[in-house]
Amino acid sequence: MTMKHTSDNLLDLGRFFHERRVGRGLTLQEVSGEWSAATLSRFERGELDISTQKMLELMTMIGIDELDLLEFYEANPVNFPLQLQDLTQLNDVGELERRKAGFFAAHPKRNSMTELARILFEAAQHWPDPEFRFSDEDEQILADRLAVPERFSLLELELYKAIVGPASHELLVLLWQRAQSLQKDWWQFREVIELMLWLGALMDRDMDLVNGLEDELKNWFMPQQGRTRLVEFMPNWQFGRSTAHWLRHPSASNKNKIQQIINELRRMDVEVDARWFELMLAHTSEGRVHHNLKLKDHSKQLTVAHTAGEVVKFQREYLGVSRADLVMDASVTSLRRFENGQTQLSASSMLQLCGELALVPSQILTLPNQIDEHTPGEISLRAVFRQIKQHKTFGKSEADILTLIQRFTTQFPDMPASLVATQRFVLKVTAGFASHTDEKMHKQASLILARLLQMNHWGSLETHASEELANWLTPDQLVMLYEQGRPVILNHPLTVGIDYYFSGLNQAIAQVVDHYSLTVGRSFVTQFKWVLTIPDATPMRWQAAGTWYLANYLLEPTITNKTLVERYVHASLRVGHPDAIDNLKKLWVKRFPEDFINNFVLNYK
Repeated sequence: MTMKHTSDNLLDLGRFFHERRVGRGLTLQEVSGEWSAATLSRFERGELDISTQKMLELMTMIGIDELDLLEFYEANPVNFPLQLQDLTQLNDVGELERRKAGFFAAHPKRNSMTELARILFEAAQHWPDPEFRFSDEDEQILADRLAVPERFSLLELELYKAIVGPASHELLVLLWQRAQSLQKDWWQFREVIELMLWLGALMDRDMDLVNGLEDELKNWFMPQQGRTRLVEFMPNWQFGRSTAHWLRHPSASNKNKIQQIINELRRMDVEVDARWFELMLAHTSEGRVHHNLKLKDHSKQLTVAHTAGEVVKFQREYLGVSRADLVMDASVTSLRRFENGQTQLSASSMLQLCGELALVPSQILTLPNQIDEHTPGEISLRAVFRQIKQHKTFGKSEADILTLIQRFTTQFPDMPASLVATQRFVLKVTAGFASHTDEKMHKQASLILARLLQMNHWGSLETHASEELANWLTPDQLVMLYEQGRPVILNHPLTVGIDYYFSGLNQAIAQVVDHYSLTVGRSFVTQFKWVLTIPDATPMRWQAAGTWYLANYLLEPTITNKTLVERYVHASLRVGHPDAIDNLKKLWVKRFPEDFINNFVLNYK
């Protein structure tokens, strides 16, 4: 077992918590709970480790969501890479080499995880080359590591995106057969898996496989309900449909339709998707079916974990890693006792363990240890926010929702008052229980804004708040809020809830144009022209661009601005964002005739 310096891990972890505590304006005394402020200060300075249980309590007191730790995970280059997707799609070979060097410098010993990392990096670097193929041995490793389709986390998504181009016909078919075995409760995984396999079959011009997969995918991507649920993947579906049509009916015109998708994405600065599709098209142009007749199906069954220790044990065994293989500060004995529920690990050791086994921290932190009853998933603002949305969708009573909010905001009596006030504000506005005549709510909105403006590292709390503040602030305040969020989106793309930020910006633009003068509206909309070119591929950012074009036309209804709206509508249909058009019609229903956007849809060719 190779040892890492505990001080380095602690320094990074302590700094992470310090930055978020200070950014949210919370004092050591407010968040220390049963500890002394001095103890917490030592932790933040990297001088003292704490138990995972204490870290969970501290996360609650500061308002850190389990998913916020993904950014901490990815900031450490020695962790198994779980966010190579953009680099893979862009084929950024230089940055991939840098990440590869960082990982292998910390893992010189060969084991099943380093072999998996090697295959992943090689695929990420070379997948656009139609001549690059996996060896039979490497394909068997991949088949064995993807043996349980129910296990679909960031690791599996990372693997599918990187490997489908170089994969053999037999590997694609095997993975498809496994996906077909998924029960209906797991179909959200099946949809994405089969989409990735379909794109791989397209790149190889494996038309029998293309046709079979596409017949199944139509059942999910064609109905309106499916388009809403799979909105993030709709551009992939649209690109694939156009590519399949070209392969079936090869012509310059049909190939040009694929290029138009790429051009529209690039015009909107969605470079990750544009470059990915561009490279896939080049691969497809030279693609051919490759066979691996030696591939074996070593099937495995899903083992459900009920504790954090079991998550680690099952992941380790599934990936073929011994305890001695792990590059950890904790001893083999401590790891064994932790897996068996006999002890806890320190916070830094737990996060090291996540990095060694390609586990997103939330996969462990949302389950209790056998030696305590703490389940942090019950106290997540994100989880309660989602429950309220579901309650509203399924017609739960107002009393049920109020009870949920009350239970959440009072379960920890020592929580900092400012944090509870922010969470209560977010949940009340989400539930629709806040009246715009309530002066206390308006004052609270201004206080929350002031705290967000001093926070350079946004997390789930800030992105949720940025959406719910949209209808409670003045235009000047809204400019400050969303300008503060802009560098966060650019510099910290792993921030949880970026879609909420863009949803809030959508509402803010509509709110200002609806309720303020032309002069104020023009000034406000001009401030946010950058939304047309910010390099973010999230569906809500695409919709925010449409909101900008519609607002711009309302404020200055010229032929030129109307043409920009029409071009946006056609681009949305071309690249696979019909959801944006539907949402924009609802958002602007009071300001535009029903046929305004519909006419553009009808004119689309």
